[in-house]
Amino acid sequence: MGAAKTYFDFPDCRVLNIADYYSAVGKRFTRLYRQYCIPLNFSPLYYIRLGYGSTKVRKRDRWLNKFLSIPADRLNSRYAKLVKILTSVGLIKKIDLRPDLMFSFTKVHNAHHLVQFNDVHISIMESWDHPSKEPYLLLPRRSLTWNKALAEETRRYQNYDTVHTITPLKFRYIFESEKKSEAELASRITDTDLAEDLRLFDNNRLVIYPMCTSSAYFGFAGELEFVKELCKMLRNSAYKLYIRPYPLAPIEDKQKLEALDDKVYVGASISGTDGTEVLDEELQIHKYLIIKKSALIINTGTTFVFDAALCDRPIVQVYFDPESDQDFHITINKQEHLKNYLLNEHAVLYSPQNILTATEAADMSFSRSIKKWLLTR
Repeated sequence: MGAAKTYFDFPDCRVLNIADYYSAVGKRFTRLYRQYCIPLNFSPLYYIRLGYGSTKVRKRDRWLNKFLSIPADRLNSRYAKLVKILTSVGLIKKIDLRPDLMFSFTKVHNAHHLVQFNDVHISIMESWDHPSKEPYLLLPRRSLTWNKALAEETRRYQNYDTVHTITPLKFRYIFESEKKSEAELASRITDTDLAEDLRLFDNNRLVIYPMCTSSAYFGFAGELEFVKELCKMLRNSAYKLYIRPYPLAPIEDKQKLEALDDKVYVGASISGTDGTEVLDEELQIHKYLIIKKSALIINTGTTFVFDAALCDRPIVQVYFDPESDQDFHITINKQEHLKNYLLNEHAVLYSPQNILTATEAADMSFSRSIKKWLLTR
């Protein structure tokens, strides 16, 4: 809490700890509501993420969901109504605030805390797949998203009629960094591992491949095999391969990547555990500089492709045969947003020769198309 006051630097800043308003009833009610009241066909992404269709889901849970599920267009409003009832009888503790405006970033995990602020609530989309991931369970005064396509998704899946687009705040670090020289930015890097990374880019023509899995997820073994293939492809080229580890991946993942090939460079790992790396200025500057200094980016399933497009770097977007039964290919092929928005006519079907040809061409067509899509209001 002290760190929050220091960060915001407001003279009369009042910081409340959400843990002080913990509600066992609210938490349990929200969990049960998500489990039984959200229809299994809410969205293709929702269906995949929760594992429905799997033998791991109990028959009783399937039956209860079928019986208790609420029509998609009423999910958020019904939740808000029920939470208000639980709050009015004292089972959920109200937060002692009367704000003129309340801002939150998706996704809010304990939505029952914010229902009381719906009339003054501004919801800001943090990631492109959030509108279709699951119901927000809130009825904000305004919902802000990145572009025209994702605004339409928000209207369709969240049933909001007050959706607006704004410049994606997630990429603000790029717009701010562009105003400064690379030398000035590099001078702000004090971490020795990050500084060493930058020197690699100064002395080599590096192709960045951002990992999209870790050993904690399905598909990691297959992605390791894919990285091995990339090493072989680039061995006799003018480029060297730089692997950006999956954010917050275990340190063991870096060791496994380094063991693949003595010619591969594996970037600095992030030691955090809660995703707050996006608030770390050095990490954001480092990300910007390695993208700007890279020869190009090869991408399969990460949103790093957006950062690269906004930095005007060539991108080779790889996709896989939908009939493939390889674990990593299946992981990528399940991602609805990849299919809907990244696999355009400029993406490259996986084969060593296709990837090598596209890498040598270093064409900007895919990058320009994604940048245009991202910024279309």
